[in-house]
Amino acid sequence: MINVKLMFLLTFIVISIAYFLFLPIPKIINIIIDEYIAILAIVILFIVYKIYQFKLQNRLFYEFIKDINHIPIKQTLFIFILFQCYDYYNEQGFIGMISLWFMYWVYGICADLLMHIINLHKNYTAYKKADLI
Repeated sequence: MINVKLMFLLTFIVISIAYFLFLPIPKIINIIIDEYIAILAIVILFIVYKIYQFKLQNRLFYEFIKDINHIPIKQTLFIFILFQCYDYYNEQGFIGMISLWFMYWVYGICADLLMHIINLHKNYTAYKKADLI
């Protein structure tokens, strides 16, 4: 098991190093700009996450989604390798394959934020039903 935040930090470092080694700066900027809608979604999801955190401050949380902060490393690596084989074939080689890493990273953050928001929302509704908010 690996902590999700640690995984996102390590993958960001690896993606950054790979991009600066293999891609020109204009291509890196283009990859980031192409994901503007997903990045905007992250900003919106982060705001919603912070609103729920503010509403539920000083409260105990129940984990409705079990083990939300840790993921199995073997399954994660297997899925990643599977996607890389597919991308290598469909994106005409190594450069096309690594060009999608940022997109996967952004969507992973969106999925993580969504899971946390769902968990916070369920906690919020449970407290609201109990008239504790």
